[in-house]
Amino acid sequence: MLQRFAVLVEKILRVQPNVRHLYLLIRAEDARCAKRRLNEQILWSDLFERLRSRHAKEYEAFMEQKITPVLGDMTKEMLGMDPLTFTFLATRIDIIINSAATMGFDEQYDHALNMNTRSTRRIMEFAKCCQH
Repeated sequence: MLQRFAVLVEKILRVQPNVRHLYLLIRAEDARCAKRRLNEQILWSDLFERLRSRHAKEYEAFMEQKITPVLGDMTKEMLGMDPLTFTFLATRIDIIINSAATMGFDEQYDHALNMNTRSTRRIMEFAKCCQH
């Protein structure tokens, strides 16, 4: 799933290097696993080769400055975030992009409904809490 979103993340960081920060909601067992998924599936994928070349030795520092993985799950209330993180992000977020969906025709109905419909409602609820 993260690989599809990686295209947008790479494009933003390549053409808008002055973007302040990206918070990426990642479903994982814990924060360490979320960070590992971010690194393995996005930051060190072939897609980011141009950014790695541009920033060379500063690539990792640039990415740490620009991207924070956020442990969460869109299929859960408050997007699966703890209250402190939810509140913190609500004061920081300017733009929300939802790329999560299940598109398989063989998905269980309740899973597809939760991911494609209820998750969107949860994002809207979060957006209403955002200051910007």
